[in-house]
Amino acid sequence: MLGNFKEDRNKISYIFNKPMNSITKFSAIGLPAVIGVGIAWLGNRIIKNEKGLKDRELELKLHLNNKFH
Repeated sequence: MLGNFKEDRNKISYIFNKPMNSITKFSAIGLPAVIGVGIAWLGNRIIKNEKGLKDRELELKLHLNNKFH
């Protein structure tokens, strides 16, 4: 029905225990790391831009208030 459990386990063990070449190592470790750093950088940019926009909005409101008084 399901086959020989011991054979399946040996196949899985071979897949996870075989030596990794450089491309496999990069795709398993480096690629998720690069994606994570990119997402963190993007979040940081959004937060910095939001702070700058709030400062600019306050500055424009002050200019408008001074113009009409």
